[in-house]
Amino acid sequence: MIVQRFTLNAMPVGWSSLIVSVLILGGIQLLALGIIGEYVGRVLLHVNGTPQAVIHSAVNLEVGEHD
Repeated sequence: MIVQRFTLNAMPVGWSSLIVSVLILGGIQLLALGIIGEYVGRVLLHVNGTPQAVIHSAVNLEVGEHD
């Protein structure tokens, strides 16, 4: 948008700045939503007390090597 604004000069006045500001604010919102989601996910794992992954079986281990 910024490059087209300076090269073509056929866009309506203020359109490119409006689009750029909307895209920047949308990116900030998505970043904030990702941070909140990461926080809620970690709190949920901590409260549950369950591991994130469970080992189904162990291969090629001697008896007593695994807990």
